Amino acid sequence: MNHIEDGIAGAYAAEKTRIIPYCNGGMDQTVATTPITVNTQAGFRTSVRLPVSSTRWRVRARNYGMTGSARPVLTGKGIRLGEAARITTGSGTTSRTGGFVGNAAFNIVATDFPIPGDGGFYASPWVTDPAQQLQAGLEYLLAIAYTVASSTNIGLTIGECFYWTSVASALDPTVTAGSTIPAGIPLDLIIEYETVTTRSAWLYIGDSIAEGVMGSRGTTNSTIVPQPIWRNYPNQWAARNSALAVNMSMAGMMTSQYLPTNFPQFFSRMDLAAAQLDGAIVATGSNDFTSGGRTLAQYQADIAALMAQIRATIGEKPIYLGATIPRSSTGNSTRIAANEWLASLPYGAAGFVDFDAAMRTQVDAAALPADLTCDTIHPSFKGVELMASTLARSIPT
Repeated sequence: MNHIEDGIAGAYAAEKTRIIPYCNGGMDQTVATTPITVNTQAGFRTSVRLPVSSTRWRVRARNYGMTGSARPVLTGKGIRLGEAARITTGSGTTSRTGGFVGNAAFNIVATDFPIPGDGGFYASPWVTDPAQQLQAGLEYLLAIAYTVASSTNIGLTIGECFYWTSVASALDPTVTAGSTIPAGIPLDLIIEYETVTTRSAWLYIGDSIAEGVMGSRGTTNSTIVPQPIWRNYPNQWAARNSALAVNMSMAGMMTSQYLPTNFPQFFSRMDLAAAQLDGAIVATGSNDFTSGGRTLAQYQADIAALMAQIRATIGEKPIYLGATIPRSSTGNSTRIAANEWLASLPYGAAGFVDFDAAMRTQVDAAALPADLTCDTIHPSFKGVELMASTLARSIPT
């Protein structure tokens, strides 16, 4: 059986059953850093859009971050899913109303459940009903709500959600008003979906640029309107190019921080074995050369160690290295030298993705063009499209 969403190439490729995580990089990122204070209860709805249809899926959730600090246990009060209602007028950068199509959503979990704060995950039962599967290309809203024993600060992750201070409002599909869009998504939330597909699956390791921090030209860190997880450029590339992205990227990370010796959560948080990964793309560096102050030699050692870790995880699959795009004069000479080195395909790299050349107007630039960035660091919506198309030209899927 061939799947339309797999594209023309899917007619000639062997199908595999994969379990893919749909998520951001997790809690403790460094862009949306102000937590939300929950006095008694809260809930939110967040966008889900997959490039393939699921055969079963489930939700995993925890109140825990990548730095390994324990947080309070929350009491989950329900999980629902429905098709997202769309905005069709106006000039905003959010396409969802926060409501459900037809004011309808179905129950995934209708009873209380614990949301751990010690590193473990709550896992919902698998959704196996064919009528409740996630369909390729359709946009859904996943609603989840919870209570706290006492006033609690909940950390944010990167992405868009519609937030209520009421459990009932967040879970009631007839409620269409009263929400706010905070700077990020509360909780560490992962949707695991099983799919039978001919698409290849790729591990992506980057930073905030790949995790999905983006916005309109001329905005700042504090005024960027969060976007859905599926809008980041690795997911856009995958959706359009017969691939699936397993995105490990998290805002603020340097290359060395992905190593288990520093932050062991990264390679244990997602079920990478179940994804049956076909390769990996590493596109770190923005924080290494500016705020991190890494030397070229240190960065080279970090890349070597990370590539070794990837190979220990997925075997001798191809690893592509992505150039770091301009950011500022700080560390720029090191960034330029690092990009030249990455292009030499060190340590058996399979290829080089020249995001740098795509995202600048002159050689050795120290800044991004105004129309390709939202805040001088992260891509604008135009920049995201350009990075996705650059990836498509470099990675055979």
